[in-house]
Amino acid sequence: MAEACDSVIDRLGAFNAATEKMAKGKASRVECSATAPTACRLRLVKTEEHYAFEVDGDVPPGRDAALLELHFAPAGAGYRRDIRRAERSWNVANEMEDILADVFGLPPDTSVTVVVE
Repeated sequence: MAEACDSVIDRLGAFNAATEKMAKGKASRVECSATAPTACRLRLVKTEEHYAFEVDGDVPPGRDAALLELHFAPAGAGYRRDIRRAERSWNVANEMEDILADVFGLPPDTSVTVVVE
């Protein structure tokens, strides 16, 4: 089901609901995408252990260091990090918003689509 979120509060609520579903095994994939000002996509995908957080898109020059500080590693055309079971879903949801704002520079009123499967 796709949900359009056009404020930080809406996005955080959707991200928190999505990470809770991933943590409890009620979803196998979550995809978040935005097209302005920079095309980007965040994915949560089920793994054998728990789930992983993947980041794809045109990371602006110099901003990849922020992803590395968050323990993401280069993976193909993007970045990835495994989420441990001990991590709180709310922290992962906040990290999703931080990446959109701090890495991709999305303003607070940018519309973001969140799909949970």
